[in-house]
Amino acid sequence: MNHSEALPLIATAVGAFITPLISNRLGLPAPVGEMIYGVILGQFIWFTEGTLLKFLAEIGFLILLFIAGSEVQMEIIEKPLWPVIFSPFVAVGIPFMLVSLFNISLFVALSAAAISVGMVHVFTRSMQQHPDPHFPHLMVWASIGEVLTLLLLAIIPHLMMNQPALVSLKKILEIAGVFLGAYLFFIGIKTYTWWFPHDISRMLSEADPSELGIRAAFAATFVMAGLCLLLEIEPIIGAFLTGMIFSLVFKKREILTYKINAMANGFFIPIFFIHVGASFNIAHVFKVRESILLLVLLFFISFVAKLIAMLSFTALRMRLRKIVSYVFVVSAPLSLIVAIASVGAEKGLVNETEASILIAYALISAVVFPAAGKTLMKNSKEE
Repeated sequence: MNHSEALPLIATAVGAFITPLISNRLGLPAPVGEMIYGVILGQFIWFTEGTLLKFLAEIGFLILLFIAGSEVQMEIIEKPLWPVIFSPFVAVGIPFMLVSLFNISLFVALSAAAISVGMVHVFTRSMQQHPDPHFPHLMVWASIGEVLTLLLLAIIPHLMMNQPALVSLKKILEIAGVFLGAYLFFIGIKTYTWWFPHDISRMLSEADPSELGIRAAFAATFVMAGLCLLLEIEPIIGAFLTGMIFSLVFKKREILTYKINAMANGFFIPIFFIHVGASFNIAHVFKVRESILLLVLLFFISFVAKLIAMLSFTALRMRLRKIVSYVFVVSAPLSLIVAIASVGAEKGLVNETEASILIAYALISAVVFPAAGKTLMKNSKEE
């Protein structure tokens, strides 16, 4: 560290504390408030990128994707709901069919196709006073879509760099190997604790001074991320798959999940979102007319693709208004769009303007779409 890192470090620490308070008063999701705070730091306050903040932000990025993976409803997916299971493939596929028509890059198409279960999870919890029997179906839909999005994020960079199709196939097999490795890791832990049940009770208990459960989860996350680096796969893929396996293997994980979320959302993840916001150049979004058109196009393609796909929910005897409310909710995959923009910018597959447009899209959709979905859902229940 050097003296130039002092001010950014102080500003980030203060922002990580105050942004949830301000966001709550403004009715914004905390990550949106953190990214806006980062934008202010990056645009109007002197802000240089130090090695410590970058390191903490990357750790937060990995933990964010681990949590995203752990939110995938593996138990529900095991129950076949064919109209719901196949339609996410349609939602993800439609934006790529429009690449040539609208002359957009594969990374922009992937952002429009992105589906995340995180916002859906938050939405269903916020609607506890208005429960809906189709919420599990929505969680399945979003879970499958999130897995598809992350797989494409691992493959598309190789396609854009004009690497042979066999390379993409190899990457898929390597990702399957990472998935298997994470599964065997947690199965090994579970087998060990079957012989020594006291240790599993420590891992999942509320009062373990050594926090073995958190150590196991983070050890698996970083080992799989390191393995992905060796295989030239994005490390966030390893973190996401580890979270998925964690949720699959440990059924009674509420206390451990609470601890991980408290540690992650209380420190590492806010630093990541502030760091992303600081790297966002708002001038690029409104600099030229084409940038605004691309932003509008992103909203249009994303919403229409998901609406067409989710019409399959009519097989579950759902009304169109409720389906539209669901479309609004799944059209706000904040964390995944940020991940796509970060990976694209790091690999040079999107320019600075495109990366800024993707971040703007993530911010606006995270504010507008869930609120619209919640309003429609409440109105449909009142009728």
